[in-house]
Amino acid sequence: STSWIISWARAHVSARAREISSAAHARTHARELSHEARRKPKKREAQRLRVRPLARLADGIVWKAVDKKSKETVALKKVFDAFQNATDAQRTYREVHFLLKMRGHPNIITLQHVMKADNDRDLYLTFEFMDTDLNAAIKANILEDVHKQYIMYQCFDALQFMHACELVHRDMKPANLLLNSMCLMKVCDFGLARSVATWNDGGDVRDAIMTDYVATRWYRAPEILVASSSYDYSVDMWSAGCILAECLLGKPAFTGVRVQAHQHASMQAHQHASTQA
Repeated sequence: STSWIISWARAHVSARAREISSAAHARTHARELSHEARRKPKKREAQRLRVRPLARLADGIVWKAVDKKSKETVALKKVFDAFQNATDAQRTYREVHFLLKMRGHPNIITLQHVMKADNDRDLYLTFEFMDTDLNAAIKANILEDVHKQYIMYQCFDALQFMHACELVHRDMKPANLLLNSMCLMKVCDFGLARSVATWNDGGDVRDAIMTDYVATRWYRAPEILVASSSYDYSVDMWSAGCILAECLLGKPAFTGVRVQAHQHASMQAHQHASTQA
């Protein structure tokens, strides 16, 4: 049940929003995050886990952890100040809620446990451990054609399941496709995901108000690039197409340090495809 997360979030959002309102506190908060990033979980927080740093994220840090009793290897994610403001609270709640609802699908990462930290602000999430991600595999140039085909098949299977559950991921990219040594792929990071169940309750997809600044730029669909607030499941399919192209090319298909440059590259590709059809 996620009811305690909802009540905890409501209690913390207003309080934390007031706390970080001043610039002086914001600077102090940044120093605290830097300190927290270096600090390992306390004994009670980590329970029986033996940990080592694995990756840094925008909202926290991930450790590779081993349960000393069961010897099971897991990924331990610490979310800093999970409910410090409405935006962070929404993202944290979405990730926990959607992963719990979709638990059991072979191509979606399994969230095993949700734990509060001793400071009553941070949140610990434990996931099944995966060896690497598709972004690292592409950069290492270790994938054969059969691997690429199998990975994309699993990606589309996961998308079909998510869309059947009336969910748009909105941040599909190689770094969010985790892999193990058997080439099993699992989608992760549901912080930007959005439930669109209201569309089937009489609402029109075209009339749905959606956030226009989501997804990583290189995998962002054209309708999001032009700041449209009306889009649907197709944004995930565009991102999947960009991932497929990156697997085949060995580099991102559409790059650009600014949105305008990325728009130009996308339009050029679309025009080229139209002339070839």
